[in-house]
Amino acid sequence: MRRNKFFKLGVFLAAFIVSSMLLALHSSAVAEFYSNVPGYVPVTGTWSEQNGEGLKGISAPSANALSMTNAASDTNFTLEADVKIDASTPYGVGSLVFRAAEDGNKGYAVSIDPNLDQIRLFDLATGSSVGTPYSTSLNTNTAYHLKVTADGPALKVYLGGTLAISVSDTKYAKGNYGYNVFNGSAYFQNVTAYDISTNLTGWMVSSGTWTSTSLGLRASAASGQNGYFMAGQNADSFTYESDVLIESSYAVATMLFRSNSAGTQAYGLQIDANMDRLRLFKTNGDVTLATQTLTIDTGKVYQLRIKADGSAIKVYIQQVGSQISTGYTPAISVTDSSYISGQLGLAVYNGTAVFQNIRISDLNTNLYGWTNTGGSWTPHLGGVKAVSAGTRTLSLIMAQAQLTWCKVYG
Repeated sequence: MRRNKFFKLGVFLAAFIVSSMLLALHSSAVAEFYSNVPGYVPVTGTWSEQNGEGLKGISAPSANALSMTNAASDTNFTLEADVKIDASTPYGVGSLVFRAAEDGNKGYAVSIDPNLDQIRLFDLATGSSVGTPYSTSLNTNTAYHLKVTADGPALKVYLGGTLAISVSDTKYAKGNYGYNVFNGSAYFQNVTAYDISTNLTGWMVSSGTWTSTSLGLRASAASGQNGYFMAGQNADSFTYESDVLIESSYAVATMLFRSNSAGTQAYGLQIDANMDRLRLFKTNGDVTLATQTLTIDTGKVYQLRIKADGSAIKVYIQQVGSQISTGYTPAISVTDSSYISGQLGLAVYNGTAVFQNIRISDLNTNLYGWTNTGGSWTPHLGGVKAVSAGTRTLSLIMAQAQLTWCKVYG
């Protein structure tokens, strides 16, 4: 349907409503703690909601007060909060906890310490710093806005709008959010966590504006302009899927694959509400390979899936909550060998769209924290593809559980 200006958000709208309800959950009570992160369970120390101040944690001298939420983070997320150390405890430290065990005995925490004038990212299990602490003048009784962004192992900590810490660490890949206070009293307020469900990492903004929101990854590009967001992984044969919602009447959303790092030489799958079509094309020269006419509305969620197996490329679509589905029959099927491998990515043109549940076929395992110690390991239709550096070279990837997969070529 062309130029539908009435957003019917479906599943994404439900997620937004739930998020908004959670954010306002405590505002109707006498105390006011604003958060979209559901629940908090005190583990140690004393925790209470204070009128106008938020969630207050009190620890015993030289001890920790820990409170864990019911929410767990995904691979990619943004966590934000205002943190304030009570003036009565000038040696107190307040921390946001993430990717942590339910009891908080391991995971990451980012702390604000006015006594040491320091922002620090550290390991809850060992107390050791992760990356270099950030030194700056800090005061008690002042709320500081902390933000953590995670893209797989890439962790960034911001103080206000300033990047304070940037580090890559693979020790913890998942876990719960929480709060910690050491040696004093601290307040936590305006806590938000937005998760992007994806198994791709190494994302880099090439152009446009890309923001984590309650709906997913919102992408915006100016009128007549493109925005590109490229993942770090390469792949040749795979399935690649995403939920897509077009917000602007004339916006076009695209899934890129077998691409160069800029997205300028790649295959692209466009979904276009104004033109009511799916389009498979090559970005270099804007060469159309195939199209399919479908009723595409703004404000509705569409599940797109690409299956690339050698030169055979197939595209499937399903609209969430409706009968529109190509099922086992592809909406588009072509044979083309212009690009045999490359990176994955996303793009938006001429407006705003939202992406969520962005996934590529990969190793089916409940182990996490895989690290490559040799050879090339890429997502593949059959799981993960391993290629050694030379004849009869042993290539390994390691998981946190210390299970090893190996393959010998030659």
